[in-house]
Amino acid sequence: MLAAKAAAPLPERRWPRQIDVAGMSSSHTIRTSEGYLIESRLAADLESRGQRVIWLRPGEHDLRPASLARMLASIDHPASSAPLDKSIVVIQLAVGTMPELVSGLPAGREIVLASILDGTGPDKGLLRLPTDRRAVGAAAEQLGSSLPPQVLDRLVDVTGGRAALIDSVLRVSRGPSARTAMLAIEQAHDVHSLIAATTAGLLENAGPARLDALVLAARLGYAHDRLSALRPALDTPEREPWWQPLMGGWQRLDHLWGNPLLLLPAAMTAPCRDRLIRLAGELEAESAHAEAIELCLRTSAWDTAAAVLSDCLDIMLAERTDAVRHWLTEFPPTTLARHSALSRLRTALAPEPPPDSALPRDPWVALRESSAALTEMRVDTARTYAHRAGQLSRQTGEATVRGYAKQIVRLTRHHSMEGPPVPRRAERDGPPRRPAVRAVRPSGASDLVAYLLGEFRLILDGQEVTSWSGVRGSSVLKFLMVQRPRPVTRGMLIEAFWPGVQLASAKNRLHVALYGLRTDLRRVCSKPVVVHRRDTYTINPELTVWLDVEEFSALAAANTMARAGSRDEAIRALQAACALYRGDLIEDIPYAEWAAPERERLATTYVDLLAKLARLYFDDGRYPACVDTCRRLLVRDPCREQAHRLVMRSYRRLDEPHRAVAQFELCKRLLQARLGMTPDPKTVALYESIRAHRDL
Repeated sequence: MLAAKAAAPLPERRWPRQIDVAGMSSSHTIRTSEGYLIESRLAADLESRGQRVIWLRPGEHDLRPASLARMLASIDHPASSAPLDKSIVVIQLAVGTMPELVSGLPAGREIVLASILDGTGPDKGLLRLPTDRRAVGAAAEQLGSSLPPQVLDRLVDVTGGRAALIDSVLRVSRGPSARTAMLAIEQAHDVHSLIAATTAGLLENAGPARLDALVLAARLGYAHDRLSALRPALDTPEREPWWQPLMGGWQRLDHLWGNPLLLLPAAMTAPCRDRLIRLAGELEAESAHAEAIELCLRTSAWDTAAAVLSDCLDIMLAERTDAVRHWLTEFPPTTLARHSALSRLRTALAPEPPPDSALPRDPWVALRESSAALTEMRVDTARTYAHRAGQLSRQTGEATVRGYAKQIVRLTRHHSMEGPPVPRRAERDGPPRRPAVRAVRPSGASDLVAYLLGEFRLILDGQEVTSWSGVRGSSVLKFLMVQRPRPVTRGMLIEAFWPGVQLASAKNRLHVALYGLRTDLRRVCSKPVVVHRRDTYTINPELTVWLDVEEFSALAAANTMARAGSRDEAIRALQAACALYRGDLIEDIPYAEWAAPERERLATTYVDLLAKLARLYFDDGRYPACVDTCRRLLVRDPCREQAHRLVMRSYRRLDEPHRAVAQFELCKRLLQARLGMTPDPKTVALYESIRAHRDL
């Protein structure tokens, strides 16, 4: 969570008290129209009660009790501060959010629910907090404003007495920007024209870097000097109306001023994209992964958002499943095609299709819902609505609707059979933007070529076997290949595939499976592939055979015996071995118990090879390759701290310390979520060195 979301406003007392906090009950709701409540004065009044004030600004996906409790738990609680159950918790909702959505907080706390509304909702319970001219004059005097009394009177009339808005304009009316404020007040005829004129005057001579930073700050809603990507936006925040100072050096962008800033003439140029990517990395370093994802989505930086989400997916799914579901619906299909893991997750998290009673009665409405669901990759829902549209169109005679509905049904069936339009090998390659690994082919001609790692493929005499009469026959063939060159007895096959079955029945099933297997293989190759000798079965020893499993094991063994100092040779051998590992052993039958020991051994070997390769890349100064290799490793072993440390060191050598810090935060969260552990002292020491900018 971004620390700014739990930062209280800096207390200010230049305005009269607006709300009597002394008589507040344990649960109190404040409803005001936007621009009236001065939050800094409320913070000062609450602070005067002698109790600790906790200020939370939850997003739309943080309103559930568990999410609010997590936000509270993430706040540092110094020993000297008041206990949490004696504190005042202020929950400031986003503009337009109904306070009734907040529930489930622990009883016994004094809670102030501050809902700053924009005046478009119901008036029931809405506090009217207009200020008078005397209070405006006193505040202007304290701020050192140079506006004359008649201009102040007009400011009150134009704003309708909105004290918070008046205060922000008064801060502009000091020093060189005073004339800008005066002209804006004189020309304005309502709140929106006042804000637009003031913004235009203040940014008339702003450069591209400042405009880009302001647009990104408006999208994020906060800024801080340590976020270097937003530093140009913090020119003189004390004299800029859109900034509200918070504790901890944070600045919050006032919602009233946000829309004009979003309309600034800032294009997503190459410098702006670089600034956005840098900001996303800095937010990750702040443990603000959700904010980084939402910022990228708001700026249509789809691939950056997908990369950030993929890096922290386990944490986000554990803590914010609803948010992940919403984010995935925001991605366009072209982006999901490049990030197949997210595409599959989007389909898995899609809500169930609606029941028949909830389906529309208008064929065009059903067709529109079907099209929208298909766009969002909710295949089952799209099919349900399309069937409904087809049924209704037959009753009403709408031939156009019926044609479109049939087309959507065909598309959903195509999707169900073939999946998203992404090559299957690319789906297994782990982190985003990693290119698909091509299958390594044997160097010489072989009678039999088989790929057992990942998707099973069998090539006989140069022709691939694509048709199988049954699953059991091909499974027996895979078993024989894994056991090669050892011969396999009939009892071993029966125990592996038909345990507990009567012997006569098991023998019959084995003969049927072998007959089907030999029939399938004879369609491609005239030579026998499986031979039966002395009550054992084996792959025909007269064939020249190349198995990726054997090649992988040989390359791994060769690397183990490599001479010291032959780094280039070791890197080449490791690269070749890792390229062979397209996936786990026999992925198409993942629950086969007989394959589990060998599958685990090979997977462990692969992870160890990745670790060695990453270390060699690092020693050779190839830091981007080291990071990529470590990320492939961490997909399989997310809690391996040596890999996390190597990524941190690589980012430090690449002069990207913010990414190194973000990697430490990811490591810490994964260890806590999966193992309930804290990072190793070596990892913590490395993190502290990077934060202190010490040489490594």
